[in-house]
Amino acid sequence: MTNDTSTLNGALTELGELMADNLVTMGVTDADASDGLTTLANRILDIQGGGGIAIALVSDKSNISYLHSETAILSAYVFENGSAKSGATVEFFKGATSLGTSTTDSNGLATKTYTATGDGNLSITAQTNSITSNTVSITD
Repeated sequence: MTNDTSTLNGALTELGELMADNLVTMGVTDADASDGLTTLANRILDIQGGGGIAIALVSDKSNISYLHSETAILSAYVFENGSAKSGATVEFFKGATSLGTSTTDSNGLATKTYTATGDGNLSITAQTNSITSNTVSITD
């Protein structure tokens, strides 16, 4: 698979925009945001370095309400040797419970809608090819 920099940059831009929106919503300070973005940049460098398959997970919301039937969009980006991987099966988990699967598109993006259940603080992950993503926390 060749390194498709345009696709990778587009996916990373979308990921960055979702992260920035979440940081603003949570009232994160510039210093904390910088630390988080530095960590993300280091992961991106690992991906671009050809470390095989990598997966990153983000949510469009960090707080959702069961009483208002709110949802969060979970977005998992899958890369293989620095390029977006299409056709990969991604399974989403709430703790150890499967929320179902989705297949990545041409940009390496798989999405899943999570509807609030009133369970409180949740830890969400995504998995492909036995590789587990970072954990996303949602207050439900």
